[in-house]
Amino acid sequence: MENITIRPANEKDYTYISKIKKFENNMENIIVEPEDRQDSTVRKKGRNIIKTDYWYIAEVNDITIGAALLNRYSTKRHQHVATVEITVDKAYHDKGIEDKLMKEILLLADKILKLKRLEVFISADDTEYINFYKKYDFLIEGLKKYSISKNDTLVDEFMMSRIQYSNI
Repeated sequence: MENITIRPANEKDYTYISKIKKFENNMENIIVEPEDRQDSTVRKKGRNIIKTDYWYIAEVNDITIGAALLNRYSTKRHQHVATVEITVDKAYHDKGIEDKLMKEILLLADKILKLKRLEVFISADDTEYINFYKKYDFLIEGLKKYSISKNDTLVDEFMMSRIQYSNI
């Protein structure tokens, strides 16, 4: 397997990140061409998003193949909570990249930010990612009926959480 690099995102990654945000229903398939990263407007937007969210980028041979987001709640009474999103290009599934991204997110959340609660929202029929999050002690807390549109069909969504009791 090629050498995988996990690194904090920078402003040049904004194009990739913005495509993830626009196409959340198809996140695994998003690959950004390098020339898309050069526009100065893109770099400016990138500076802003990197300030508000914690992003990690997975690369193979300088090609972005995945990303992880830790988005901390902004309200004062929820400062101990963040949401997590991880996406990896389908061609690189089952190669441990999701695990590497999750380990970076957990290090940041548990040791640096000392967060108490992490949340993830995931399609109720996505057993692969449900099991992935369970592996990292996320538990299903609730079901949101018809919460998301997937291929023009309304589907249920699980809310999962992980409590870091040592930070309480």
